[in-house]
Amino acid sequence: MASLPLPFRVALSLALLLVALGSSAGAQLPVARTNGNRVPAGRDSAGILVLDLTVAPAAWHLDGDDDPAIELLAFAEPGRPPQVPGPLLRVVQGTPVLVRVQNPLVHDTLVLHGLAGRASVSRDSVTVLPGRTVTVRFVADSVGTFLYWASTTGATLFTRRGADSQLHGAFVVDPVGGARPDRVLVLSWYVDSMSPEGNPEREFLAINGKSWPSTERFTYALGDTIRWRVVNASGGPHPMHLHGAYFRVDAKGDWTRDTAYAGADLHMSVTERLRAGQTMQIAWSAPHPGTWLFHCHLTYHVMPHPPTVKSAVMSVSHHDENPDHHVEQGMAGLMVATTVSAPADYRVRDTARRKLRLFVLSDSLAGQPRRFSYVLERGRTPRADSVQTPGPTLVLHRDEPTAIEVVNRTGEPTAVHWHGIELDSYFDGVVGLGGLPGRQTTAIRDGGSFVARMTPPRAGSFMYHTHLDDIAQQAGGLYGPLVVLEPGERWDPVHDIVLMAGTTRDELGVLLNGLAEPPPLELRRGATYRFRLFNITLAQPHLGFALLDGETPLTWQVIAKDGWSWSPEQVKPGPARQLVSIGQTLDVRFTPDDAGEFTLRLYATIGNAGTFVTRKVIVR
Repeated sequence: MASLPLPFRVALSLALLLVALGSSAGAQLPVARTNGNRVPAGRDSAGILVLDLTVAPAAWHLDGDDDPAIELLAFAEPGRPPQVPGPLLRVVQGTPVLVRVQNPLVHDTLVLHGLAGRASVSRDSVTVLPGRTVTVRFVADSVGTFLYWASTTGATLFTRRGADSQLHGAFVVDPVGGARPDRVLVLSWYVDSMSPEGNPEREFLAINGKSWPSTERFTYALGDTIRWRVVNASGGPHPMHLHGAYFRVDAKGDWTRDTAYAGADLHMSVTERLRAGQTMQIAWSAPHPGTWLFHCHLTYHVMPHPPTVKSAVMSVSHHDENPDHHVEQGMAGLMVATTVSAPADYRVRDTARRKLRLFVLSDSLAGQPRRFSYVLERGRTPRADSVQTPGPTLVLHRDEPTAIEVVNRTGEPTAVHWHGIELDSYFDGVVGLGGLPGRQTTAIRDGGSFVARMTPPRAGSFMYHTHLDDIAQQAGGLYGPLVVLEPGERWDPVHDIVLMAGTTRDELGVLLNGLAEPPPLELRRGATYRFRLFNITLAQPHLGFALLDGETPLTWQVIAKDGWSWSPEQVKPGPARQLVSIGQTLDVRFTPDDAGEFTLRLYATIGNAGTFVTRKVIVR
């Protein structure tokens, strides 16, 4: 059987298992229940946590119970429905754990990872032969957020596809005395078709077993501290982005270890990349009421996925052709929404001392790969052919109330998200969800306009980009840098340099400041420069920036991430080679000591390692 292609092995294994359980291959599979990770599995037996775990064929309805199902394998407690993700294992540090793992599969061996203590892991995996049961004993000795996962095909966590891709669950060890209330979010994907180049062609993504908009909706009060444990049980990276607020990253780990941060290691983010198998604990509090999104910023992971039935026709249009329903009807995958209630006396501030007018233009026709652009009005209405990529650097000042009127002249609806800015939900750019009851964000239709009001509470590097028909409009050029300066500070583009990575219109390449071959950058020896690094590509979560002398990195200092300035103890000289994932900004300080010619390189740090763009740097 091992010589059969994987899809045939999966189908045959499921059919034989159904026969062994007394059902025909055509019988209806049990429906996998969505696991919101609220209730720990197992039972207490004289101070020992006992958990019985089995593998079951299941029908997974990631889009809702009325939509077609995906047939796969799922974990279950015997006598209970299968769950996606698998049962939550949650105990207090020091608890002895006994897990009996059953493998009822007829031919496939189950290899299970992650069920072990962490202080001294004696083995990385447990092998359960077909038709056998194996008992695993260990002590939950290390506090943290972990996961357990399994494969029936010999695949690694990075290469799991198809039927066993949802064989995983969260494993949380709380400190003695208990943990503060939190929620556990498990990210997963299912791939049933790969391209000859090894890229997913048909993929389905979920949080706690559901794809947006079927994911759970969270509700909190203004001022609440929100704590989440995020577990990436998928085989790929996810740069997770929060709208409207920063989150503090308290810990990061994987299925083998977890590291709690303290002091200078603590950092604030609006976007944090999770590698395959990685976990994080985060805490945040919304500064404004409204509805806020938390989603993967790899754009293809929040677009409508293909139908679960292969013969069905995929449509990315809105069900009722109303762009105001875009977020609900035109997005899917790795996204959840959090509504933060407003106090009765809450009012949106509408005053502004400074006003800007930003046009959204296109110089190409509908039906073609379109070129879009943001153009700032400078004394008169810009012409339709005055497109530029990226959009202009918008320079604001901390604590200055500002109104930006966005005027749409593209021939199609659009919306603007002010990425990383802490502002009222109504102005955040999430069509159909942003705002408060009775006043929700609408799309900016062709010929219409929308006024976004903001008072930036901090100086730093931010972005603005489309949040409607993201693939076409963003690849077409609808993105730009937003810089917030301290009050009274003047913008100095000679020493304050924007370096923004974006995607080509064919969605395949990477551009630097809109160019595949940017001109040389000239610097002065002994002068100090601030490089503002941005990644707003569609699908390059491993993109890195490096400043090189030959192949040797020069030295720079990271001074801010996502617009949040680092403390003096965090700022240290280091190699000028830094990953900047999708949706992240990074500010670095660089003082060239020697004259010469150097190279700024945009490259892939993981995976298909290679250079995307190079730019000559000349120091005189």
